[in-house]
Amino acid sequence: MTISGNNALRIFDIGLINATISDLTIANGNAGNFGGGGISNNGTLTISNCTISGNSTGAGGGISSGGPLIITNSTFSGNMATGNGSNGGAIFNVRALTITNSTISGNFASNGNGGGLYTSTLDPTTVTITNSTISGNSAFRGGGVYNNGGTVNTKNTIIALNTANFTTFSPDVSGTLTSQGYNLIGNNSNANITPANQTGD
Repeated sequence: MTISGNNALRIFDIGLINATISDLTIANGNAGNFGGGGISNNGTLTISNCTISGNSTGAGGGISSGGPLIITNSTFSGNMATGNGSNGGAIFNVRALTITNSTISGNFASNGNGGGLYTSTLDPTTVTITNSTISGNSAFRGGGVYNNGGTVNTKNTIIALNTANFTTFSPDVSGTLTSQGYNLIGNNSNANITPANQTGD
C-alpha cells in the first residue's frame, strides 16, 4: 500500500505517543519549510518494512525525528531537503536512533549537510547502524552521514559512493564514527573514524 502526499502535504505527524508504521510506501510528502516531508516524529516511533521515497522539506526530507526512532528492513530513496541550511536529505535526527537491515540511497540535501543522515545532539544522542547500506546520497558536507555531536556506531555496514560539493567536505562521513566491526567506509576524508583500519581509501 502506498500513501502519497501528492507533493503538497506531510503524510504522518507523530505526537507524544508510541507508534509503529509497517509495510507501507510513504511517498511524495512535502512539508514546505518545516521538518519531515514524509514523517515528523516527536514520540517513540518504529518503522518496519517500509519504503520512504520522493518526499521533500526544509530538513529531513524523508523523516525529521525529535523522539526515539527505530528503523528496520526499510528503504529511504529519492528524498530531499531543500532551501538554505537544509539538512538530512533522508533523515534529520536529534534523539536515539537505531537503523537495522536498511538502505539509504539516492537522497539529497541541496544546500546543507547529511544527504543520507544528519544527526545532532539534543540529549546525549546515540545512533546505531547495523547491517545497512548508505550509498549514492549527496549533500554540501557529509553526503552519506553528517554527525554534529552525537555518537554514531556502525557494524556490518557500507557507507560509500556518496558525494559532497567538495571531496574535502566529507563525501561519506563528516564527524565522528565508531566502528564496531566489518564496515566499509569508501572515503574517510575529514572524518574521525575509530578504529581507522576499516576504510576503502
